Amino acid sequence: MSKQSIDASAHMEGAPQSEQSFPVEREYARCVTALNRTGMLTLLPKSESIGVIGIDGKEYPIPTQEQVVTLFAYNRELVGRKVPQGFDRLELTPMAMPTPLLLDRMKAALLKHAAEGTINEYLQILQMEDFLTKFLTHLETTNEVSNDVDDNNAIWCLAQYLKVSYAELVPTGRWYRSVGRARLDMHRTNNKLCTKSWGGSSTVRLLKP
Repeated sequence: MSKQSIDASAHMEGAPQSEQSFPVEREYARCVTALNRTGMLTLLPKSESIGVIGIDGKEYPIPTQEQVVTLFAYNRELVGRKVPQGFDRLELTPMAMPTPLLLDRMKAALLKHAAEGTINEYLQILQMEDFLTKFLTHLETTNEVSNDVDDNNAIWCLAQYLKVSYAELVPTGRWYRSVGRARLDMHRTNNKLCTKSWGGSSTVRLLKP
């Protein structure tokens, strides 16, 4: 989330919808509940609202439901095209939150669900933002891990492509069912093993009014 605004993403999950409608209120409640339960949101002392303390030390309140509804209304034409294609999930990504803290929240959530027996696997964690947030909210709301490499469902984080002197690299995120481990790293763009069965995230960024 950015100051006074949010990066709102509709992820393509589930069956396509025929109506040009998006359950904003329901999805907003799902996201906020999950973010609260994973400890990603905190009570901000100055604004007395919930949100995150950014890497710059400033307060970033989570946008209200009304603000998100306004965002969808402003992007009505885009939403109207994407909902029938199956984009039916909202994600509120705390972009200002320090990534190490986001990783800690992911680790804590995995350990909690493992202790509760809701994912039956030993965890050796972890080693950005959209993938981590989506992984966390999906785990918290469904008791399921996502992007399992054994299901050919690992993901390329395409927005963070990096070209260095010796290679072109793309970050990857995935879950290893066989060892109970989540992993974030980078692979070369011509990695035949990865490109054979891995994909990218289908996400739509909504523009601010």
